[in-house]
Amino acid sequence: MTPQVYSGSVPEDVGGTPFPDGWEPDDDHDRGVSDEEFASVVFDEAFVRAAEVHEPTAVERLLAAAQARAEASEAEARRARTRGDRYDDGYGGYPGG
Repeated sequence: MTPQVYSGSVPEDVGGTPFPDGWEPDDDHDRGVSDEEFASVVFDEAFVRAAEVHEPTAVERLLAAAQARAEASEAEARRARTRGDRYDDGYGGYPGG
C-alpha cells in the first residue's frame, strides 16, 4: 500500500473532460480546412529553392549537434593537456616529488 501524501482523500477520477467542448490539443480536425485564408496557396519548387532562409532538417540539426559536441570534447582535451603540461616539472625542481 502506498503512503498517503495528501491530508484528505483524493478521488480517483474527477469526471468530465479537460476541455468542455471535447476538443483535445492533438486533434488535427482544424488544420488545413478549406475556409482558411491561405488554404489555396501552393508554393512551387523554384519558389522554395529560391528562399534565402533554410530551416535545417532534423538530420542536419543532429549532425550539427554531434559535430559541436565533438569539437567541444576536442577543445576540452586540449585544455586538459595544456593544464597538465604546467605541472610535469615536478615540485621545487625535483622530478616526481
